[in-house]
Amino acid sequence: MKHVDIFITHNMTGMKAERAAYVYVISAGTSKGEATYTGFGVQQDATVNRINLAALKSALEHFHSPAEITVYTDSSTVAGAFNRGNLKTWENNGFQTAKNKPLANADLWRETADLAGRHLVNAVLTRRHQYTDWAEKELERKYGKP
Repeated sequence: MKHVDIFITHNMTGMKAERAAYVYVISAGTSKGEATYTGFGVQQDATVNRINLAALKSALEHFHSPAEITVYTDSSTVAGAFNRGNLKTWENNGFQTAKNKPLANADLWRETADLAGRHLVNAVLTRRHQYTDWAEKELERKYGKP
């Protein structure tokens, strides 16, 4: 299985925003060296978890064969979904909480679970990664200051 990294950056400065933007970088080694692909997106009524999840879902849509994926995110919820097996638990519970209430962002979790299902995904919880400086500049250039 090929190893791929997904680096997520967003322009949120608080826990919630009326509108926020993200960028992801997909990085994989090839016979000619490292290859990268980037994508951008916007979320309305965003939380830190939702913006990270939207970026991850969008990045996963580009995968057509199984891969070993490491996701770099600043969302402990997104990281825990993969590292602690929470995503499988939520999926088995119909994306409901232990109190039988809909899971926050259930729509994106459901879609992400479908996309991630054939991959081996783990996450690194981090505020910064090797593309952070570039990504922050690109987000500001493309969307302005948050």
